[in-house]
Amino acid sequence: QFLLASEGIGKSFDVEIIVADSTPDETLHTAVSTRFGPSLLYVRPEKPGIAGNKNAGARAAKHPILVFCDSDMEVERNTLGKAIDTLKTHETAAGAGGAVVWRGGQHEGEYDRPRPEDRMKIIGGSMYTEAIYSRFFITYKEVFLAVGGYDEVAFNMRGEGSDLSARYWRAGFPLVYDNEIIVHHVHEAPYSAALRVP
Repeated sequence: QFLLASEGIGKSFDVEIIVADSTPDETLHTAVSTRFGPSLLYVRPEKPGIAGNKNAGARAAKHPILVFCDSDMEVERNTLGKAIDTLKTHETAAGAGGAVVWRGGQHEGEYDRPRPEDRMKIIGGSMYTEAIYSRFFITYKEVFLAVGGYDEVAFNMRGEGSDLSARYWRAGFPLVYDNEIIVHHVHEAPYSAALRVP
């Protein structure tokens, strides 16, 4: 619902929203179909898992730019527009991410990412980052497919963003960080894939 409420949809850019779900029951599929009808596309990957979900969504996407948003994330009204602007205005960037702020729990309002150990460097007005941890990630579909997408074998339920980031850099596809891209990592998210996929 937060993505659908984004500023700029239908004016500055068009979107297709794909819910990729491998949870073991039809609860989410039923809820999405009932609430949103045909405005969202629901897909189910062959192999359950977070990486499998994301790859299935990417394969179903018709547009050249992909935005991955985890099930325990909430975006602000301008997050999507800022992400698209960042990708378009950083000509060397193949992917981008931003600030991830905790919502709820003991770390309310604190940064989940970036952390002090996250390596970043400013070059020519762009803040390059070693890794984007997949909570919210924008990239070009062509690049994502060129590096093989998310690894569904070794990193299907955790670590998929770190692995993908390393493969982007090794293939010569830089990643940038923009602190104007803001998402919220929801502490209490009982329906997130990380908790519901065995």
